[in-house]
Amino acid sequence: MKKFEVTINTPENQLYHGLATSVNAPGIEGQMTILANHAPLLSKLATGKVKITTPSEEKELQIKEGFIEVNKKAVSLLVKV
Repeated sequence: MKKFEVTINTPENQLYHGLATSVNAPGIEGQMTILANHAPLLSKLATGKVKITTPSEEKELQIKEGFIEVNKKAVSLLVKV
């Protein structure tokens, strides 16, 4: 499965940086799944869980709100936890 770079930041620090095969995030209009080569996207995030699937494990992070930016090579999230 193809991998892409994921970075999750809060205003204070970096929570995660690494490679992933998918990211599930709580968009304001519903849950969204991001895979490699996803179309560019900028969206507000709602309260919920962000799930990052890496080649070897799954990580979950509870967020209050935030933003997600997706481009062809990377996904960046700025969140409040």
